[in-house]
Amino acid sequence: MAAGLQCFDAQGRLTFAATDRLARVLGRVDTGGQSGSTAHDGLPGNQPYFAFFPDYSSSGTRWPVISISGNTLSCLAMFLALFCLAFISGCGGGGSDYVDNPQLEKSNEYVNMPAGFQIIGDHGVVQIDENYTNMGLRHRGQAALTGLTDLVVADVDTPLLCIKSPNMAVMLVGATRSGNSITYRLASAAGTIDWYVFDKMRPPAAGSSGAGLQVYTAAGVLAFDSTNPPMRIVGIADLPNAQQGVYPPPPGAITAPASDYAACLSFSRVYATYGGQPDWMLGDGIKTSSTGVVTQSIVFKQIPPSAIPDGYLQPAGGKLFLVDVTNL
Repeated sequence: MAAGLQCFDAQGRLTFAATDRLARVLGRVDTGGQSGSTAHDGLPGNQPYFAFFPDYSSSGTRWPVISISGNTLSCLAMFLALFCLAFISGCGGGGSDYVDNPQLEKSNEYVNMPAGFQIIGDHGVVQIDENYTNMGLRHRGQAALTGLTDLVVADVDTPLLCIKSPNMAVMLVGATRSGNSITYRLASAAGTIDWYVFDKMRPPAAGSSGAGLQVYTAAGVLAFDSTNPPMRIVGIADLPNAQQGVYPPPPGAITAPASDYAACLSFSRVYATYGGQPDWMLGDGIKTSSTGVVTQSIVFKQIPPSAIPDGYLQPAGGKLFLVDVTNL
């Protein structure tokens, strides 16, 4: 191997290399339906992204506007934006980046680090250390979707849902949380998808060989475990902001060398348009392929005529990101 670190599973398959870009958990915020902001020192210097899940458990559908500036994540409660669960993560540099203007800076300056353990990618950004927990595969499965479909996933902490859907676009409409279980509401045409839930890494199951690499925080919390297949980010792209009166919004896309991919969208551009009887609400669905992902507008809700004026309820473009799920 070239200079660096590699981890392999029991079948001898490569699961992690120091050139990979890994996701690390920074936190989770429940807005309680209010506008506000939260600061985190892990936001600057990385390539942070977030995913939010509108809570559809009560009447209506809710979309806030969320933004990151410096070390601050802000949430603005807009029309019908009552509840929101925002998940914040950071993506380090490393590997090949297939995103225009990735805003990653390569540094040749190195400083002495405190006692501990660090893996630094070839962009000079920390991928693994004792400060933040890396994300690994927690659950995966297949789901048959028809229109609006609920996907229930148990045993989660800070979950992030990624979808592999080569045959149709799929929109994450919202989610509701109950204890350690989360229910995702998905909208699509009829078809089958593969889904992957990434979450904080956890120790291997009892009775396993015990071979591998583990990193712990100063508080004794597991930060990295090589038996957990890590979430490997291939690319991140910003969706263009929508313009009122222009429908559908311009698509977002990430193109990469052929591999096995799933994708996630941080939030959807949502708009209402008159379709006769009734009106329609549309949002961004994601459709994957062996060479990347593209967004496509899909209908996810019918509403009474003129219940909501035509136009964008959520015009801001979210972040689209592509994840390599080879061998998962």
